Amino acid sequence: MFQSQLIKTDVTAVKLVENFILAGIGNFLHIFDKKGNFIKKLKIFNGHKIHGIEIDDTNFFLYGGCSIQTLKCDLDSLQVKFVCNKQIQDWVLTARWLRNGLVGTVVMKNALLIFNEDLVVQRQVLCGEKCILYSAFISYDNVNELVIFSGTVFSEILIWKVSQNEERDSSVVLAKLKGHNGVIFSVNYNPSVGYICSSSDDRSSILWSVESKCIHTELARKSPEITLVRKFYGHQSRIFRSVVLDDVLVTAGEDSILNVWDFKGELLNKITANQGGPIWAFDCRNGMIVSGGGSCGVLLAPIKNSLSSRQLILPNNESPKHVGFVRDANVVVITESGTLYSNYGNPTGQLVLVQRHQDLSGYCILEISKCRNLFALAGYCGEIYIYQLRETSIVLLVAFKTEQPLRIYSIHWITCQTFLTCQQNGLLNLWYLDKNHPILITTFHLPAKETKGLWTTTACQGPNGKYIVANRRGNIFVYELKSSTPIQVFKKVHSLGITQLHSYNENMLSLGRDGNINTFLWTDKGIEHFSTDKVPFSWLLTLTPENLLLAFSGNTFIVWDYKTRRKLQEYVCGGGHRSWDFCKTKSSTVFCFVKGRTINQIDWNHKSCLEVVSDYHFNTTNSVAVVSLKDKFVLVSGSDDTNLRISVVGDDFFDCVKNFKSHLSNIKAVCVHGLSDGGYLMFTGGGRGQIICWTLIFQENEQSLCRQEYSLYKETNKDSLESEIRIMDLKVMETEKGDLVLFAAASDGNVDVFDVEKVTSRFGLQLRKKLFRRVKCVTKLCLLRKPLFGGCVLVTMSTDGNFTFWDVSRVLEEDVAPFQVIGVHQSAVTACSFRFIDHTRGLFVSGGDDGCIVVSLFRIEANCVIRVEEFRDAFSHCAQVTGTWISADYFFTTSVDQKLLVFQWSVDEDRLCCKYRARYDSAVADIQGMSCEEDENYFHVFLYGKGLEYVKVAKKTL
Repeated sequence: MFQSQLIKTDVTAVKLVENFILAGIGNFLHIFDKKGNFIKKLKIFNGHKIHGIEIDDTNFFLYGGCSIQTLKCDLDSLQVKFVCNKQIQDWVLTARWLRNGLVGTVVMKNALLIFNEDLVVQRQVLCGEKCILYSAFISYDNVNELVIFSGTVFSEILIWKVSQNEERDSSVVLAKLKGHNGVIFSVNYNPSVGYICSSSDDRSSILWSVESKCIHTELARKSPEITLVRKFYGHQSRIFRSVVLDDVLVTAGEDSILNVWDFKGELLNKITANQGGPIWAFDCRNGMIVSGGGSCGVLLAPIKNSLSSRQLILPNNESPKHVGFVRDANVVVITESGTLYSNYGNPTGQLVLVQRHQDLSGYCILEISKCRNLFALAGYCGEIYIYQLRETSIVLLVAFKTEQPLRIYSIHWITCQTFLTCQQNGLLNLWYLDKNHPILITTFHLPAKETKGLWTTTACQGPNGKYIVANRRGNIFVYELKSSTPIQVFKKVHSLGITQLHSYNENMLSLGRDGNINTFLWTDKGIEHFSTDKVPFSWLLTLTPENLLLAFSGNTFIVWDYKTRRKLQEYVCGGGHRSWDFCKTKSSTVFCFVKGRTINQIDWNHKSCLEVVSDYHFNTTNSVAVVSLKDKFVLVSGSDDTNLRISVVGDDFFDCVKNFKSHLSNIKAVCVHGLSDGGYLMFTGGGRGQIICWTLIFQENEQSLCRQEYSLYKETNKDSLESEIRIMDLKVMETEKGDLVLFAAASDGNVDVFDVEKVTSRFGLQLRKKLFRRVKCVTKLCLLRKPLFGGCVLVTMSTDGNFTFWDVSRVLEEDVAPFQVIGVHQSAVTACSFRFIDHTRGLFVSGGDDGCIVVSLFRIEANCVIRVEEFRDAFSHCAQVTGTWISADYFFTTSVDQKLLVFQWSVDEDRLCCKYRARYDSAVADIQGMSCEEDENYFHVFLYGKGLEYVKVAKKTL
């Protein structure tokens, strides 16, 4: 009946097994191959998350909360047999397979339970010191040799052994470790190195040394010697997990960071695993680490840093001026004296002399072509030298001077045969390289005001023979071959200069030193600025085809995944004012820079990190709007993490195509309206009374473009006692004249009415009036569009449990007052949906803070609403009802209690009949609502809260 097609929620268990990656995502065990390809998904628990995965050959033991499950699974053949499922009376903290097919578990009340494969308790052992645990670890696999490490809420680690006397049901504590100032979140022991590690909410990890390495030997002593070796501080918040390996210590925190330390306390590697959520679990094997956490993603990365560095020294202690990469990441260098060096073709990799240019002494620029087979040198009096890479050597292809002997400020390779030079007085020459003959194609001129000290910084070619250049002031100029003056000018696109222009398909990107990435569209009228995206770094260098953003942040070089918005690598180099270059090979990103008289080269294997499962919101998702797109769905979601995400979802398919962080506070409401041209208008609202209008376009190549059209928010007075206004819900109405009206429900009791206007090429919002009845937070809005009863009715729901009806057919032209108020719930209305039955009757399905489902049959006549009959259910949900949806025969409800319920409804004359049909338990916690789509065979239900679950409900099974 219910088919869970996709779940995105906290990843609370991960495991590396030979050629497979296992992840506990919600109540499902996901199986991936070592390349991150999805293989299979198994439902383990009913609504409970998986917190641990223990494997012994083909025997699996999984636990989560008070639920435990054993199964047999051959990962190679994917044959699965569920053996036994059981609920116990305590929370399982850790587990381990023991000899003879037994499983040992430690529960929160500091007790050891030993089960057989059928989950029958074989033995129960209590620790002599009764207390509540937050973590535990079981060492060894022989029942008679088990050593238990218990992490308590009282900042202590208790070490105890299982009593040899089976008649005794408790064991004494043999050692206590004290050193933390908070609850113990994790404890781990590695007998091969004799170290214990622990982590706590005091933001520290501690490495403890067992004097004899063997914990059994040490505990046999009268006074065990377990000493604190070192405290590790490297996280900005609580540390949830720590593991001691044979040569390193790995810690994972609430700050989304995995830190790898040596035993002396040196930080060897820092891995940003998530986009902001805590790391709940990680596992290490064969030099790799897999992690999962609160951002719903799974990441596979090398434990040791994949970054390597080397230094290149010039002969005769010469001073390098410019450095660059040619083919295969070989280096070319021009010195202050005009001498050219390279290591291309040199098996030793050392720099050797290529040529001396006396006329380039003191002033020279170096520019590498896009294919990296050519590079150009240019001088103060118009000198240009172009070199070409041959099989094992570098040869001078052409040397010439420009007609006017003016200083060349910059050279830009447009293709591997065309390049643009910028000289004094704004002179731009476009050249074509015909073998070894440079041909001047045309000359452009910068506007007179742009010539003084403002040379071009980047250039690219657009469609239909257009050329685009940018200068240091942040301006963009568009030229075409038949005109020497620009046909379009964009002023101050970037406030601190433009570093890259990149033209692709029908779009163009510009990157600058202000931390912005601008998108332009090619239209019949030229190029049009479409959107701006702010990233957390100031000096942007380039965006590669693999969506790697390279940037400087202060004196640090950054490699950032633009799609997932995750930092991949960083290296302190001194800053972007030095000469530097970068290139990509098949397996690595290579970066070089000049520091002093040394050329430093950094290699980083960017393929070493694999995003097995992409991230989602790391805080609660408050609203999701669904758009059907061919065989998939587009989800527009807003969250407490202030991010707006646009994702494409299908059967076991998820791809986040856009992620925007434009809201100042949380996003509470999302609304999507289709436009006549095939695009969409989106409205998002939330904290600080902020509303943002967006446009969304899906192109033929299935790429999406999204831009912010307009933003407004209410600035709060710090001295005012008024609480902050939040936008709770949004609805869009199209009038008979074709105008768009936006209704925004606010926490101060108002419903703001906006006229959605398009000024020139952008949409804007004009506040026209406020609808107000009483000072009660308006929680939900519902629009009833039915011409037969006279236009459009807006229904507002509030925290007093009332439905208020407003005739908004002419809301822009006339004053509006409520024409009816009907009490439905005892407290706040938190969910509502509506469906017309016929011309005059309609059905409301609502839910509230009171946990009650109310189905109300109304008759609507002119400006009068009559409640005909009502169905109430106060027992099906045990918490706040947060989502409702109604179809022609069924209605769905969901709640914070994580239940999705299906009811069948019918109306015979004026008699309403509702029957319970089915229930589904989701592992998504704190469900805030649901969105639904319907086709011929299925209901497509999207539950959202602390994550997202896409559930298909087959109609024929209801």
